[in-house]
Amino acid sequence: MTDSLDTRSIIEQGQLNFTVAPKRQTIWGGREAFVFSLEGIGVGVFLAFMLAGQVTAMITGLGLLALAVLLLLSHLGHPSRAWMAIRNVRRSWISRGTVMIGFFLALGGLYVGSFLLPGSGAREALAPLPEVLLALAGLFILLYPGFAMATSPAIPFWNNGLMPILSLANGLASGGLILVAVAATTKASPVPAPLDTLVAGELLVLACLTLFLASYIAVMRRAGAAAQLSVRVLLNDNRGLFWGGIVVVGLVVPIVLVATNLSVSASDLWFGVAARLVGDVALRHGLLKAGVYDAVL
Repeated sequence: MTDSLDTRSIIEQGQLNFTVAPKRQTIWGGREAFVFSLEGIGVGVFLAFMLAGQVTAMITGLGLLALAVLLLLSHLGHPSRAWMAIRNVRRSWISRGTVMIGFFLALGGLYVGSFLLPGSGAREALAPLPEVLLALAGLFILLYPGFAMATSPAIPFWNNGLMPILSLANGLASGGLILVAVAATTKASPVPAPLDTLVAGELLVLACLTLFLASYIAVMRRAGAAAQLSVRVLLNDNRGLFWGGIVVVGLVVPIVLVATNLSVSASDLWFGVAARLVGDVALRHGLLKAGVYDAVL
């Protein structure tokens, strides 16, 4: 049965067809991939500069996160009904993620305010509680898109425990590379660690992301028919997006530029940041586009 199925047998979601065959999901696409990436990048930037007390960078991170929320609300069609996105916290990872993003924005705003209004001593008195809470909330936000996809049993390609890890590594790689580029560009500005340490950490995260992605595809190639079809959709039907956007632009270019950071200029590192951000969105978009409903489910 598996060998007889190919990507031409996939029915588009919403198409009137009474044949029992795998169906491609079309509900989540480019917009959701961009929103998930913005959330991860915003959280990554905020947390990367939180310990260094970089107020401008933290504000930028909160701004990116707020922009992701606005894009999500515009997708709902009726922003006035946005409260409905949090009414199913017990069962929906999207609802849980929405609540946690609101918490992160509120606490992050108060934390930044403590830098802009010095003298109260509140930050010193509460330390390290705000930092710990923000780190835990940020970790949740980086993970939840993967959990939202992994808890979709009807799409076997997403229903894997590695999906949240991929989401986490993707966001950390993007935020970490921004930190490396800032540290290399403005060496006088405070950063959480020396540049060499940041470079080593970023290379480790990029290597882990590459390994996780390769492992994920290898596992899915040995899964059921629908999961195998999803792999073919990702690697063959969307080969330009996968090999060009995800692998070359999103992984190879950043790895090469970070690994040779002593021989490249700061502008080259920022080119690597741009490539990594493109790869961030491309990876999420590719995984979403490859989602195929199981014919039975």
